[in-house]
Amino acid sequence: MALIEVTQTVAQIEGVTRNALFKRLLRETGLGATGVATTGSTSTINDTNRLLSSQFSASDWVGGWARISKDAGGAAATPEGEIGPITTYDPTTNGRITFSPIMTVAVAVGDEYELWRFPSPNIVKDFLDQCLQNDIYLPCWSILSELPDFDMEANNTTDWTANNATVTKITGTEPAIDGKRWLSVLATAANGYARTTTFKVEPGKRYHVSAITKPTAVATTCELQVYDVTNSASIDSKTSIHQIPVRIDFEITAPTTCYQMQLRMITREDTKTTLWDEAVIYAVDSADISLPSWVKNKNQVKGIFELSMNQLTDSIYDIALTGKPINKYDIVDNAFGRGQLKLVNLNGSGISNPLFIFGIRNEVAFANDNTDSKRVDENLLFSCLAYKIFTHLKQLPNSGNTNATWIRAQANEYEKQYLGHAKAQSEQLEEIIQTVQKSGYYVDQRFRY
Repeated sequence: MALIEVTQTVAQIEGVTRNALFKRLLRETGLGATGVATTGSTSTINDTNRLLSSQFSASDWVGGWARISKDAGGAAATPEGEIGPITTYDPTTNGRITFSPIMTVAVAVGDEYELWRFPSPNIVKDFLDQCLQNDIYLPCWSILSELPDFDMEANNTTDWTANNATVTKITGTEPAIDGKRWLSVLATAANGYARTTTFKVEPGKRYHVSAITKPTAVATTCELQVYDVTNSASIDSKTSIHQIPVRIDFEITAPTTCYQMQLRMITREDTKTTLWDEAVIYAVDSADISLPSWVKNKNQVKGIFELSMNQLTDSIYDIALTGKPINKYDIVDNAFGRGQLKLVNLNGSGISNPLFIFGIRNEVAFANDNTDSKRVDENLLFSCLAYKIFTHLKQLPNSGNTNATWIRAQANEYEKQYLGHAKAQSEQLEEIIQTVQKSGYYVDQRFRY
């Protein structure tokens, strides 16, 4: 089933930034406020629109924290993300907040800021990361591969080396290829490429090789090459000029004198760009294969499938993860203690076709305030964060019965909200899981986290 690729004109993809989430948190909980600076310095924020009033008290924000949440220029430049403890507040002189220690760069006109009464925004950032990394699970489909960063989901290009090319990660644009990120290879000379790290192979062994690819413009050729590092020669390569995402798929036999190889994603034409995802390589006769790094325990893997691909042309296949569920694999640790998990064939036979899994995974921590958008249920993430904050505040020494009563009431209310949203998400995941288990064949729904 060949993909028809279009850009949606209606809001179908949900995403939330840390800036947007903190604005909602401060607005709905009463823990603080947000605004836009009208002027400022390294030690002050002035806001004549939000903070200037004779009805406000000079003691309102003293003892809290000021945090810059967005650089007015939109380039995430400092002081975005910087925090200063508030020492004075003058509601009658420019609505001035003074803080110390000072920020590294002066607050500029149009910078967005947050004022926190309690707790410290640093603590809240830690709680938010905990929600994403430990408490919220998202459905995920993933083909299996022995390459590092094979799914391109790392927020960097550390595992990819450029040659006559500019190599970057593309995040969150539509239409997506697969997952949240994919690799872009802009050739700065003909046949520019991104390559994997060098990996060791056994001479004479067969290896499966594949990757999803598409060009960004016509008259552009995507080439997937297996390179013999030992003998400095190409072993084999396949190309595609399809304008939709396709999977280049083939097998090679390591030459008798080959001990090291690389996988290269090549853009044939100078100044052209190709996109890449799900780079796969494994030994065909291997009885085990590594699971993705996001699988921390075997309960996250809800289904294991043998890929059945629809061929479009020679060595070119549809990208859909379609296949039969199989139960001949066990999940074991690679090392003593906590290591990367792997699938092991129970009868010891080799992998005949590519494998993919359906599972549930956590998100990663926010990288910044405004450009890193998490595709999670905002209500679930918000209630999880608010519940953690008020549970934390409830445990601290309190000087007044009124404050303690309010904090306990807030903790109870957000606990109910969080459990309700978590239950709804759990039911959604269970519905997907049951569909996977009962279906003779399974086609992914292309959930994108």
